[in-house]
Amino acid sequence: MAQGDFYPDEQRPSIAIKRRSSLLRISLAGCVGTLIFLAIAAGIGVAILSVFFPNALNGIIGGITGVQVPQTRALPGSAGAFDPVASFAAVSAFAGSDAQLTSISAANVRSDGTLDLNATYSPAPRVDYEFVHEVPRPADAPPVGAGGTGTGPWYEPVTIEVYQPGARRHVTRIGGGVSTSFDYVNDGMTRDTDSPTTSLSDPIVVAPKCGFADLWKVALQNDAPKDAVARIDYKAAGYSFSISALKVYLQFDLDCRLKK
Repeated sequence: MAQGDFYPDEQRPSIAIKRRSSLLRISLAGCVGTLIFLAIAAGIGVAILSVFFPNALNGIIGGITGVQVPQTRALPGSAGAFDPVASFAAVSAFAGSDAQLTSISAANVRSDGTLDLNATYSPAPRVDYEFVHEVPRPADAPPVGAGGTGTGPWYEPVTIEVYQPGARRHVTRIGGGVSTSFDYVNDGMTRDTDSPTTSLSDPIVVAPKCGFADLWKVALQNDAPKDAVARIDYKAAGYSFSISALKVYLQFDLDCRLKK
């Protein structure tokens, strides 16, 4: 035994192993503690994002899972006086540069041609714009004739929903056998897409050129009260104006002329 050494030589290896084992336990404990801390911090971060910044969280979820989440954008005008026709260019740009319109449906349009998207009554004022844009034939497309599949071209439907800014929605999407749920907050306009198809629900139509206020002027001459709200639909056949509670129904052609 060397001078100043309290242990025989034959005990030194076991002592060294014990010291290394102790250090390893300390190291593992530190790693576990760090992982627990990071997991808690990540959980808190996700919770904060889901409550205060759900749209940012959805972008992360979409990037990781591949689930398509709705996009949302601020309104081009005032929420208290949204004009569906005057705002069409901005809405169309949000749908995509090559988007083609198929229909517009506006609920609770006032006599000045606008909607109060901040209104609290139900059903609330809203506008739905339906677009499509051509896409290549999907690789997994069924053969022509199966499930109503035609020879093409293929279109991806795009819906722009305009409704109360700040409204929160809960959505569940199922894809590849996996269910994903998330919340998002509407900034004013929400863009969503559907699966490509060869069958259009409505024919493609040109951009609207009749202001809803102009349709209302005619409606006021046909028993529509000024303080009412109307439903106005625009499709390839023209415009339909209705106040169902008062049995007011009017049809206009694409040039804003009242149909007899």
